Amino acid sequence: MCRLSPAQEFQWLGIHWSLQSHLLSIPSKNRRDIAGSVNRLLKSGRISRCLQERVLGSLQFGSLRDPVLRAQLKDAIGVWRRYPSNARRDLRRPTPTRLRSLLKSWSEAKYLKKSVPLRPPPPSVIIHTDASKEGWEGHSHLRKAQGTWYSLFKTFHINILGAVAVFFTLKKLAPRCSTHTRLVLDSEVIMRCLNHQGSRSPQINQVILVIFHLAGKKRWHLSAVHLQGFHNVTVDALSRFTPTESEWSLDTGSSSFILRQVPELQNDLFATSGNKKIPRYVAPCEDPLGEALDAMSLDWNRWTRIYLFPPSNLLLKVLNRLRSFQGTAVIVAHKWPMTIWFLYYWNCS
Repeated sequence: MCRLSPAQEFQWLGIHWSLQSHLLSIPSKNRRDIAGSVNRLLKSGRISRCLQERVLGSLQFGSLRDPVLRAQLKDAIGVWRRYPSNARRDLRRPTPTRLRSLLKSWSEAKYLKKSVPLRPPPPSVIIHTDASKEGWEGHSHLRKAQGTWYSLFKTFHINILGAVAVFFTLKKLAPRCSTHTRLVLDSEVIMRCLNHQGSRSPQINQVILVIFHLAGKKRWHLSAVHLQGFHNVTVDALSRFTPTESEWSLDTGSSSFILRQVPELQNDLFATSGNKKIPRYVAPCEDPLGEALDAMSLDWNRWTRIYLFPPSNLLLKVLNRLRSFQGTAVIVAHKWPMTIWFLYYWNCS
């Protein structure tokens, strides 16, 4: 249907658009139609693959980015995948018990009444989480949460542990209600599951569903981004309870000797709040105490005296950057004569 006059409230593509409140919702008639089709299916007790595809298609539309419904729908689609897919697509068979229990969430129109924003607000809370086979950890600004796994959890796949770590972190840190919480994860799998609101893995999907139930109670809008564990050093180290390569640091005696030889160093370019040798430092990831983020993206000539203990895989790039640095730099590296960066340094010196 075409409109020749402007309006702030209208229906388009089967969705009610409110430009005044910036919300999307399913019109009441469409909600009743979806609930009616589900109720008819539940009462009949028998379903064909063709009918199941048609019902699941309408539910996909009706979920409208409701994370709980969309996560539940992933389980329903999993049942559909196990349904026979031969040429007799119109043959009705008894409805699987699991599918009947999953479809009850759509049997009443009120469950489809939730409105979603046209565009989520900018994130107001940033939480980093990580999981290992030893434990989990999360932090936001100056608040941290950490724990070890029970023996049963240690048998789970690392992706499941990553999802459980998100749930535990949200429970412990408890952001304010009605906030957009941005989750920074080193698991790309869990990032996609949260952003797509569900997973094809039944085990992961159950954890995702619990996370979104909690988010619904607190009225959180959750979004996730991926940050490689190499850069996510704070939570990575705390979840493993052991030092990581990117958090190596000098002992106190050696660092004190350097500070006496080269006083007035201005910045530690590769550090976290846990291993910095100078009060001012540049962090590899979001850190409220750090002066800046990602040393390799900065102009080092803004300082005249810098301290560097970079990860070994960045040493060659760091040495190249130092060629254009006009101040004094103290660089700490391992004495590994057979590495490319060591030969490069030896030739430059």
